[in-house]
Amino acid sequence: MPDRRPSLGSLLLAQIGLPAVLGGIAGFVDPLFPHEPAYIRGVGTFWSGASLGAVLGFLVLLPLTLLLAGLNRPRRPAARLAATATLFLLIPAIVALGRNLYKRIPWGAGDVALGLAGAAGLGLAAVVVAALASNLPRRRETRLVSWTARAAIPALLLALPAAARIASGFRPPTPRTVGVDGAPSLLLLTVDTLRADHLGAMGDPTARTPWFDRICREAALYSNCVAPSPWTLPSLGSVLTGTYPGEHLVLRALSGISAAVPTLAESCRDAGRRTAAFVSNPWLGTGGLARGFDRFDVAERLECLEGARGTRIVWGLAKVALRVGRLESARRLSDQAIAWIERGRGSWFLWVHYLDPHLPNWPEPPFDRLFGPAPRHVGSSLTVDDIRGETYPGGEAGRREIARLYRGEVAYTDREIGRLWKFLEARGDLERTAVVFSADHGEELWDHREYGHGHAMFDEVVRVPLVLRPPGGEAGTVLDGLVSLVDLAPSALGMSGIPAPSDRSFTGRDLRAGAGPGDVRHGTEIDPVAGSAAATYGEATLYGEELKFLRTRRWKLIFRPEPSPGEDARDRPARVDAIPDPSRIRLFDVIADPAERVDLAVAEPAVADSLFRVLQDWMARVGSGGALAARELPETLDPAIRDQLRALGYVR
Repeated sequence: MPDRRPSLGSLLLAQIGLPAVLGGIAGFVDPLFPHEPAYIRGVGTFWSGASLGAVLGFLVLLPLTLLLAGLNRPRRPAARLAATATLFLLIPAIVALGRNLYKRIPWGAGDVALGLAGAAGLGLAAVVVAALASNLPRRRETRLVSWTARAAIPALLLALPAAARIASGFRPPTPRTVGVDGAPSLLLLTVDTLRADHLGAMGDPTARTPWFDRICREAALYSNCVAPSPWTLPSLGSVLTGTYPGEHLVLRALSGISAAVPTLAESCRDAGRRTAAFVSNPWLGTGGLARGFDRFDVAERLECLEGARGTRIVWGLAKVALRVGRLESARRLSDQAIAWIERGRGSWFLWVHYLDPHLPNWPEPPFDRLFGPAPRHVGSSLTVDDIRGETYPGGEAGRREIARLYRGEVAYTDREIGRLWKFLEARGDLERTAVVFSADHGEELWDHREYGHGHAMFDEVVRVPLVLRPPGGEAGTVLDGLVSLVDLAPSALGMSGIPAPSDRSFTGRDLRAGAGPGDVRHGTEIDPVAGSAAATYGEATLYGEELKFLRTRRWKLIFRPEPSPGEDARDRPARVDAIPDPSRIRLFDVIADPAERVDLAVAEPAVADSLFRVLQDWMARVGSGGALAARELPETLDPAIRDQLRALGYVR
């Protein structure tokens, strides 16, 4: 009796569905070897993993299976299935090879040779296995195709839930929302890691920030604004609450903003505004900053993969999705903001936090060569640890490239902010929208022999722009008085006509209400040389020892407290009645020495002593006893967020 050959339909189904079958099996087994064991939640994780594995196996090998089917190669069905299965099993080797080459960008001749040899070896393995399978008897071959085709149907159905979740993750739904009619809206734009001195309106003649400069021509620009912390989470906590880190307590085990502290979003929501935030820093998925927002979207969280959280397959997919989909990019955030505004009605409060200038930097063309030639030494795979450890290639030339790429990211972000601005302008919304622009902190680019942020209190890290534009705009002004990010929330509410909460108060002041430097909540008469001036305070480093600083119009005093075992962010530091060891004090005249090069603590002891006593008052009133260190991250922190914090250099 002649051997029956498999039909073309069953062969095509088997060939297309085989990767889904293998992927489903791999995804189901994956939770047995989790990336983060504490986050495996139960039986649902196995099914979610199987669904995700099925869709990934199908998508990864679909182009190859269609190509082989179209070419009718290999001719023997068993050989074709064997080649497909072999390439699926070789995916880990492909990933390892790709990761090795990615880390070595830009490639040299040896890297290119390695890639070609690896690809040839993988192809040869598939050919060898296919040749061996060609010797399978026809009857067994037909049965193999039939069984595979039958298994492919449930595997492809299993892939559908994960496919739907992934699709929603790349373009999440934007439900229609409604706010009160006729009231002003409020747009809060913040940029992560934005140096104030790298903006055109702030005095940099080489900056490419036309949209920031345009906003400033219709607004009040506060050129001497100070962040209360040198890193994201406590600083943006102050932006949203109008209080200092020791008051809002975001750093207390990342358990959320204190219930005793008001939030900007709550006030807007209570006044009838629909509220949303589109942010792109994994820290913002912690600390309870979402309070008061109807929608709070953190790009790096990838909520669509929640069911299989903690598995290795999700860990790898999150990295690929963030890179390929550029989920954290300024373009996507502006797209989300525009979609949300379009699909709603009535007044709103929208916060957009752009991450692109954050290290490590690799802007898209042409922004990668906007401030000089295309990078030759550093590549897109350069890590934060490489830069901090000074293991980046090119030496001084590589350092200059890193600085240029940072400026390119700032220019790219400015363009995307301009796109959102043009959208609002075309709709006529700017006439009834108050706009606030600022940053969480700056960035040290080796100004004091270091790189990054979170470790120092120099102005390149803690000085930020602050722009307040009322609905309809006004004549642009530049104000050089000392202000703080804690002033942002009350100023934004006042400018939008939204009442401040009656049961809780902001520490900051409404800058547009004309509050003077003697405001008991914010400033005090402290400068013995220059006379009356406002002061502001900062604390909460992330790396190294804790630092506190007091900033006046002329002076900056930086204090390094003695470490206290067992101290945490809920404790007020003990008062020190006399000036401590001079080695723990640094004093800078920021008017005469804006680069903060000359420490005057010894040369000006009277000034140092007077400022230190005032610093003690601030520490006792609004300070915290310590700061969050990377080693103190709670065990319950989402593993995907932990991975992304590691990629950004926050966690080692």
